[in-house]
Amino acid sequence: MLRALFVSAAVVAIAGPALADDLDLCRDRQTEAKARLDACEKIVAAGQATAKDLGIANFVRGQAFVSKGNNDKAVAAFDAAHAADPDALEYVTWRGLAYERKGDDDHALADYNLVLQARPQAALARNFRGTLYFRKGALQSALDDFNGALKVAPNLYIAHVNRGRVLTINKDYDGALSDFAEAERIDPGALQARSSRCLAYTDMGKFDSAIADCNSVIEKMPKNQFVLVSRAEAYLAKGDLDTALKEFNFVLGLNPNNVRAHTGRGQVFERKHNLEQARADYRSAGFALTPYDIYEVAQAREKARERLAALTPQAPAGATTTRRVALVIGNGAYQNVHPLANPPRDARLVADALRAVGFQEVTLANDLTRDKFFDTLHAFALAAEKADWAVVYYAGHGLEIGGVNYMVPVDAKLAVDKDAETEAVALEQVIAAVGAARKASHAGCLPRQSVRARHAADHCPKTRRQGVVEYRARRRLHGGLRRQARRDRAGRQGHRQPVRDCRGARRQGTARRSAKTVRHRPRRRLEFDQARAAAVHLRLAAGAGGFLLCGGEVAPCRPRARGDPYAVSYEKGTGVVTF
Repeated sequence: MLRALFVSAAVVAIAGPALADDLDLCRDRQTEAKARLDACEKIVAAGQATAKDLGIANFVRGQAFVSKGNNDKAVAAFDAAHAADPDALEYVTWRGLAYERKGDDDHALADYNLVLQARPQAALARNFRGTLYFRKGALQSALDDFNGALKVAPNLYIAHVNRGRVLTINKDYDGALSDFAEAERIDPGALQARSSRCLAYTDMGKFDSAIADCNSVIEKMPKNQFVLVSRAEAYLAKGDLDTALKEFNFVLGLNPNNVRAHTGRGQVFERKHNLEQARADYRSAGFALTPYDIYEVAQAREKARERLAALTPQAPAGATTTRRVALVIGNGAYQNVHPLANPPRDARLVADALRAVGFQEVTLANDLTRDKFFDTLHAFALAAEKADWAVVYYAGHGLEIGGVNYMVPVDAKLAVDKDAETEAVALEQVIAAVGAARKASHAGCLPRQSVRARHAADHCPKTRRQGVVEYRARRRLHGGLRRQARRDRAGRQGHRQPVRDCRGARRQGTARRSAKTVRHRPRRRLEFDQARAAAVHLRLAAGAGGFLLCGGEVAPCRPRARGDPYAVSYEKGTGVVTF
């Protein structure tokens, strides 16, 4: 007993100074960012700090999550910080920013208002609320908030930059340039003022000055997409179409989902009278929906939609022949995550089913890299323009980040959430390709979010034909599938069914009474159901014309390993919908 007490006392004596060092690092705003974050993580994990220190530690974690684009975790961290120290309203302000980055403007505005009601002099909360109004196009409300923030905190750098952006849009160029100059005086090393002034000079027709400002930022941040597009727009406005095209192509090489670059390149192609390519770029920009857009991106998308409507030819009168095209993709040979066996095989089966129901042109493309994926979509969009019906089927890995759904090419490297923007293919880019069809009033998908699927039969000899497929569906379904999905859910509520795991043990599976979960037992092998479902969904979507048909990979199960808490371990291959 005495020996045990001695050991415990020694541990406390050793841990005490270490915890104190971590507290000092976590509290110090001048500490290098990674070292400070590591110290704060240790404090949260230890759970031995005071409420105030736990608040600081979670706040630092939340800021790190915001910078990485992981806004769900950021909200959770700021929640924990606020719960630990309710008097620190700074935590609520930053939680509002995380909500805004998620696209949840209602909760963001509620947080900003909460802070400003309790503390009207909170300059940062007023600035953040101003950016929200700015994105929504409420320019006067945004200007009022930026003015209010600067009245309280005249040296708030970002508020000067934001007010300058609003003044630029209002054509008050002298006021805008004054704000940018003041921002540079406050913090000469910061680059936001120059990047915003680049846009102002372009609006003023001072293209060389705009390009010079953008160049000064690009020298220090060579892959800053916002500034690269701004420089390309300056070349476009100047009339240097070849240089502008080169710049837009470079940005789209970095991020094929960039809305402003697609819109800008569409304008270049339109001026070069390449209307087919212009429509393809406008379509990509117009359909690339994200939950959070800055003002410039929202304006670019709106312009793309306007130009697409103006350039889209009307279907010839009296045409009676219906042309149907399809693109079928099965990605399985993943290089940086576990490979999937089913997608290429399923893709071949679905391609055969589409040909059997009368599609004149079916393109089968398996194991696509990122660049090949976008090239394939681009070629298909051109074919869809000449068709009445257009269908895309996808099987492979997929994911959802910040409300945006992505399909994963086989060469994708996804280390952090933000990598999805440049490494994966946004679902809306696929919808854009489908939307090119002449009779497509819209493109729908069931559902438009990531899906979790499992199948306990396909590769388990003892349980073949006894599997379970489960998928999560949104309450809002799309196109001609909405009514059918509602009937499917109603018909399966409360249905009990026997299920077997890989070892042959029987267990009961019950569909939950919820609009989110549906379970059913395929009576035949999964491949047959997928092929049959392709034809069924084609008929259901006849009213919509063009639509998106997606498939999720269902990976094999394996017997339970030692220490595995589950009877069967399922690899979570995610797609957009699974049959």
